[in-house]
Amino acid sequence: MLTGGAAYSYFALIGYPVSALAYLLIVATGMKYISSKKLTKKQGMSVFLILGIIPGFLMIGILAVEMFITAPDVVFSRTGNVIAGIISVLTFIVFAIWTKTWAGIVIPIMLFTPGLLLRLTSVGDETALISGWIVSITGIAVYLYLVYRNEKKKEFARS
Repeated sequence: MLTGGAAYSYFALIGYPVSALAYLLIVATGMKYISSKKLTKKQGMSVFLILGIIPGFLMIGILAVEMFITAPDVVFSRTGNVIAGIISVLTFIVFAIWTKTWAGIVIPIMLFTPGLLLRLTSVGDETALISGWIVSITGIAVYLYLVYRNEKKKEFARS
């Protein structure tokens, strides 16, 4: 989506949000069930396993429908990509504010910025891909280490 126009079938545009809402409803129901019943460890793990598998089946179902039934595609222009990008950025910012951490902002920046910046250089595609990946993973690792170190300092100060 960051390069060129994005095209989605109507099944994808409708199916993914509907499956996400259905999954949230299923998880809420599963959590209510777990909290209201006295389950053994095996039963609880089984419920969590089922809840973990459901999103995969929902996505596979959407992909299967797209393979067997032809539907027109919606192609987003550059403006559509910019609007989708803005919505994504706002979503990450709201998530970061809600969780009171910088992870929702720092990790996407670390994932996408190196690749975007390397595309502006005259470096070859393979070199840009490998370098971008190394910089992204290293940046995320450094961020997680800094967060871990700060949490340890806070924990040590409390005791």
